Amino acid sequence: MTEQERYRIGLDALRSPITDDEWTIRRSKFESWRTLPSSPSSDPYPSEARPIDDEFGWYLFNIETTLQDPYALDPDEAARILPIVSGLASRWHLARRVDGLQEKLKELAGPRRMTPDSALFEIAVALAYAEIGFDVSLIPEEPGVRKTPDLVIRKGDIKVFVECKRQSRLSEYQADELQHWNRIWAPVEALLIKIGNPVWLRIDFRTELSMFDEAYLIDRLTLGLSLVHAPTVLLDNELVKVEARPVQLDRLQAHLNDTFVKVGGTQERDLLGGQWASPRSTMESRCFGARMKPTTEIPAWKARSFWDRIDWGCGATWICSAEQSIERKARDIKTLFARAIEQLPTEQLGIVHVAVDTLSGNDVEVRRTEKVMSSISTFRIDRPVVGLLLHRVQTESPPSAAFNFDESVTDFWVDKRLREDFPKFVFVPATTKARTGGHWEYY
Repeated sequence: MTEQERYRIGLDALRSPITDDEWTIRRSKFESWRTLPSSPSSDPYPSEARPIDDEFGWYLFNIETTLQDPYALDPDEAARILPIVSGLASRWHLARRVDGLQEKLKELAGPRRMTPDSALFEIAVALAYAEIGFDVSLIPEEPGVRKTPDLVIRKGDIKVFVECKRQSRLSEYQADELQHWNRIWAPVEALLIKIGNPVWLRIDFRTELSMFDEAYLIDRLTLGLSLVHAPTVLLDNELVKVEARPVQLDRLQAHLNDTFVKVGGTQERDLLGGQWASPRSTMESRCFGARMKPTTEIPAWKARSFWDRIDWGCGATWICSAEQSIERKARDIKTLFARAIEQLPTEQLGIVHVAVDTLSGNDVEVRRTEKVMSSISTFRIDRPVVGLLLHRVQTESPPSAAFNFDESVTDFWVDKRLREDFPKFVFVPATTKARTGGHWEYY
């Protein structure tokens, strides 16, 4: 089955509870939004915030766009949404073994449209159990009445209740750190534009970003940035290390002679930063040049999203290796596991699945693994839970594909022999070849 076929299966399945007339209305909100004017800070996207009251509709809109007009996609959004859809579609032929699935889809299309990730995770887990021969029933929620697990699975004499929890993508600390980065980067970017020297920076903050004022870097880099003509270290102290390399504009333009490049996309950043701009990095870039020209077939909102020519560009890859930052971003999942266990019956077998995103780098995931191992070793469970599974997922938008996606699972069983009787991966298609260890160990 091709990826395009999977997207079609996924779209048809997820959109099934929505009538054509209703979808026309919901889709029109996103169509209207993407044609709005952009601003310097939002370029190439509209300056007005995207509608957020229908996140599930946004997912469907992106899947549909993938099939109908892939050049109109936001690469980062595509990389976030398409892998989940692909994984669901690879198992959708087993939907008949999941009782209550249509009711869950109606919830997604209706009352849970603003926060669809948890419900999509529940469906992914249900299909993974169906794939290995379980009959699955999704259990309706009873808010205000009693706590219920998400599903019950049966095979022969085996009956197990399953609870799923999906951690939010970004913690408050991570969101604050990104805001501090934007505050620090803005004057550096302005300085690079003023100097006119095309440079890519690699920055390692050794203390928390909240400790830096806006002028810290430019006070120390003004002279150095104008002299960058080869890879060099501009600043290296106990607070921060800043490396710099010139942008190879001739390499960049040679590429643009043959193809258009998405504005602000991973390919743009790969051309500017080279090996310093890997898809899993946290990056910023800024370019000046000429955009694709609108035509009768290419509207202005789409044309402004592609470079025809880049005359100048700069950017930066950054991390924060401060101990406090790593510790805060490596969110332990003990609380999530505890909340999940509370949903399970007190006298019947149970399994818990928790999913988190790995967005903050390898050091954070190594630390999170240490936390998880420590938490589980001291965990006290007051009911017959036989397994705890932590699914860590990573999405990225590579320069030459729609997405890369990894799912790594850390699992704990009361008896390790049980591992063979239950599913491990739930997001990636069943045909995906597994590797040992976590994906953060390979990049």
